Amino acid sequence: MNKYYRYTSLFILLILLTGIFSSCGKDKIIDTSVNIKMTYGDNPLVMFEEVNYPDGTPMYFTRVSFFVEDLQLQSEDNTYTLMNRDYIDLSTDHSTENQAAIGSSIGNIELPEGDYNVSFNIGVDAVDNAKTPVDFTSDNVLSRVSEYWTGWKSYIFIRVEGKIDLYGDGVVEEGFALHLGGDDAYTAINLSNSKKVSEESGTIFVNMDLKKLFGSGSNLYDIYTTPQIHTLAHNPQVIELSANLPDCFE
Repeated sequence: MNKYYRYTSLFILLILLTGIFSSCGKDKIIDTSVNIKMTYGDNPLVMFEEVNYPDGTPMYFTRVSFFVEDLQLQSEDNTYTLMNRDYIDLSTDHSTENQAAIGSSIGNIELPEGDYNVSFNIGVDAVDNAKTPVDFTSDNVLSRVSEYWTGWKSYIFIRVEGKIDLYGDGVVEEGFALHLGGDDAYTAINLSNSKKVSEESGTIFVNMDLKKLFGSGSNLYDIYTTPQIHTLAHNPQVIELSANLPDCFE
């Protein structure tokens, strides 16, 4: 073998080895989604299925929906945004036991394999909350007139609705509508227990335990006095329930 062919062969071998080593060092890219499952205590939460308020009073839920902003996944090196803003209605995906076991997918992105923390905000940031639905185009989630309080000059950040046995007669007949809104209700959710994204699973599961929304013991929300939140006079109740929201997620 002459010198020319020897050097050419070495050059080709070097290129091949460089490609092999560089490909080995690349992170695997995983199609990743975030999934929310609602529970009530240790059990999946099913709309219209009877559960007990933390003090034992029978009740059931008919709707749970909210605005989500800045849904992000953080690794040691980078932050990835899955969603800037959306309106999430978990009710339909939790209308049967089978659906509740599956949950709701709320975002999708391609990520390098690794460990990630999850963070997002519930509500509408103060800048956009100062606007009204007519300020947005029809394809924007903030154009929803039904999710805006004119009297409060605020969007309804989260709706939790259902019925409860307020009178202790064994009949679940009285409706409750806990609507949280106003800048004081804007809530950051930061889940620091890392979730693994790998070829085995590209789904990051987030659990929302709605029982924790009401607090417990001496800090139990007084749903009997205020089952409906609709006026500015209820802002203390809005703040109380909003403060419990971070405890609901894990």
